[in-house]
Amino acid sequence: MTGAKSGALRDVKVNSKHFKAISILELTSLVRYEEDEGVYTAGDLIRVKEWGANGEFTGSAIIVEVTHCLREKGMVIPGTVILSIRLRVSEI
Repeated sequence: MTGAKSGALRDVKVNSKHFKAISILELTSLVRYEEDEGVYTAGDLIRVKEWGANGEFTGSAIIVEVTHCLREKGMVIPGTVILSIRLRVSEI
């Protein structure tokens, strides 16, 4: 997936606590594992899916846009990326 086009739609699972925090704008970043650098790029859309305590999809999802990707050595653990995100209200 290296060099993926900006604007790609990706699915991400989060627990209910983090899902709520994203939906009320308290959480504005996500940390993700990347096998290949460049999987996530600014402009990508992420469908954030809520997963309950029992490990099942609750049926709730929201769309966020990636506004920035932080991968710099010394700033993050190698193989991870910190994604700054913005809720896409028009997409809900």
